Amino acid sequence: MTSRGLLLLFKILIMARVIYSSQVDEIKGSIGGLTFNANVAGKGIRLKPRNKYTSSVVQNEYKSMYTSICNAWNALDTNVKEEWAIEAVAIDTFNAWGEQKIWSGLNFFVSAQMGRLLIDDDLMGYVGALESIQAPTITVYTVNSNEISLTLLSSVSDTDYYYMFYLSPPNTLGFKKQRTQLRFVYAAALNGAVDVDLTEAFESAFGLSWPIATESNVFSLCLGIRVYNRNNGSWSQYVLSYKSFVAV
Repeated sequence: MTSRGLLLLFKILIMARVIYSSQVDEIKGSIGGLTFNANVAGKGIRLKPRNKYTSSVVQNEYKSMYTSICNAWNALDTNVKEEWAIEAVAIDTFNAWGEQKIWSGLNFFVSAQMGRLLIDDDLMGYVGALESIQAPTITVYTVNSNEISLTLLSSVSDTDYYYMFYLSPPNTLGFKKQRTQLRFVYAAALNGAVDVDLTEAFESAFGLSWPIATESNVFSLCLGIRVYNRNNGSWSQYVLSYKSFVAV
């Protein structure tokens, strides 16, 4: 191939690599709609897949919430934003997984206001006051033909504290991978109560009728719980539990 031909080829490459000496010996990657690859059967060319990403209803709801919160932040006076920033560093802050993080005012604002929207409350019209909230303790987590339920060691006797419940879809993934699939399913100010049935919440969130199987250990569900104070926008870290389905 001439030098002019090589130059033309480089101009049309899209995420492709050309390996050449005095001629083109090998092409790896993609050119236009074609993908060049090699496997045990030899070298080949195939059409490049065009996967269209489609957001789920839940993802769209979260995006809508996030957009509303960001719009509210942008509408705040600069002095109010600074007050949120000052409060964000007032105490050591940790993310949902227990990792210590340095928050900005926007971080705290989004976190605090998201909880309000999840419980169908109005956005806070004042600066929140961070507090350290202890994560709950799960004593019993049940996943069987009759129910998805749990029992806590205790709950806060204050209706400002909401217990936020998350479940993964039914799958066979390991525990650490399941936690990335957690979906918010239910919120309640338990006010001292410790027994919670999540069966209907699961059915509503995932569009499935319970039970979905009749055999033991076909799948498992990851459960996550966080406590949220609607009055000041503070959250506890997650407490997680993992249980295989058992038919009864």
